[in-house]
Formats: sequence, C-alpha cells, structure tokens
Amino acid sequence: MSAERDEQWQEATRQHLATARAFVDAASKLNPDSWVRPVGAGKWSPAEITEHLKLVYEESLRELRGGTGIKIRSGWLLQRFLRLAILPRIFKSGKFPKGAKSPREVRPTTVTEDRHKTLAQFSLLAEEFQSELVKRKGLKGTRLSHHVFGHMKALEGLRLVTMHIAHHQRQLP
Repeated sequence: MSAERDEQWQEATRQHLATARAFVDAASKLNPDSWVRPVGAGKWSPAEITEHLKLVYEESLRELRGGTGIKIRSGWLLQRFLRLAILPRIFKSGKFPKGAKSPREVRPTTVTEDRHKTLAQFSLLAEEFQSELVKRKGLKGTRLSHHVFGHMKALEGLRLVTMHIAHHQRQLP
C-alpha cells in the first residue's frame, strides 16, 4: 500500500471514530424525554436513529466476515450513474439527498429505552466495524454493499459510513 493510501486510511479511521464518539456525546446530552420521541412528523426518534446506525454496523460486519451484506436494489447502470452523479456530492458536502430511504434490513423495528446501554452498544459496534475493516483493508475483494451504490471499496465504504453517522447526528434535537 502506498504511503498516500496509508495516510488516507489513517485519516478515515480517525474521522470515523471521532464521528461515532461525537454522535454518542450528542445523544448522551439529550433530554431523557426526547430519546423515544420522533424528531419530527414521520421521522425517527433518537432511539430509532441509533438502532438504525447499529443495524448498519451489524450488516456491514456480517458482510466483512463472509456473509451477506445489505441487499443491492439497483441495477448496474443506475449504480454507475449514482456513483458518478450523487456519491461525489455526498463526499463533498457530507449531505445525503432529501427523501433517501433506508433499505428494509436497516430500518429499526424495536428500540431500547435504556439510552446508555444502546449508546454503549453503538460504540462497541463502531470500534468492532473499524477493526474488522482495517484488518481487511489490503485484501483484494474487501468491500461493503450499499443498496443503491452497489459494492464499494473498503475506504470508500468507511467514508460513507462516517458521513452517514454525521448525517443522523444533525437530526438529533
């Protein structure tokens, strides 16, 4: 691996853990009543947002360990278009398109009212995910699946996961 690529990995892993910690810090400071209250009409509660992020980590870890990941729901041509037209905008702005829907397997169906327990689980999953990904960073074929962007290289996937956490942190009250 080149020195430049290694520096990109170091920066991406630093940003990922810092972003995960910032999410936990922000969610920890919420008024206890707001943990299970939706952040807006038709929106998730902070508890559901956290559960969603945990599910993303769980699906990604399953894929990294040789199982199936998030089901890809777009065709090859649409993936290419989205990777050229939308993904660079997300990476540049850190913002996801309005109205983008999460795939079924990472939509929360249950939540834990114990905020501290849920956030501790989220933190452990963030560290576990990063550890698994870094262990495989130089291995050919290491990738993460995204439901519309398709298979992403490990570094690209790590960057998107980081931006996804920051996106949801901005939704917290």
